[in-house]
Amino acid sequence: MIHDTSDLAVRATIFVALQSNQRVKPGLAEIASELSVPEGITNEILRHLKEAEIIDSEHRSSEKFVIRTDHPTILILSTITSSIEGDEVHDGCGFGIHPCKRESACHLHESFVDVRSKIHDIIQETPIPHINNIK
Repeated sequence: MIHDTSDLAVRATIFVALQSNQRVKPGLAEIASELSVPEGITNEILRHLKEAEIIDSEHRSSEKFVIRTDHPTILILSTITSSIEGDEVHDGCGFGIHPCKRESACHLHESFVDVRSKIHDIIQETPIPHINNIK
């Protein structure tokens, strides 16, 4: 399953993309407010997104964020979830049981394979511009 942090990263990316399309560059406080989470958590998520080159920031009097437009391919959901969770979204336990992996699976692991496969397909095939009709 997709963890809360990845969910917040996707929501942050969509918000920044929507704002960027309107030529608005939101700051940390505005993004945190949109996500309804503390600025510290938002800052950590934005740091991961910057390291993955999904968003960029500009420094003037305060840091403002923009979506990266120099990607060779259309940004898809899996780019964001992988930047936060690595391969855990594809291989980890759907119920959060650690250290459940394919090799040492919990008794629910095999039951969850179809759901995980569907989630994988969705995040691999969904471009960010198709969410909320971002253009």
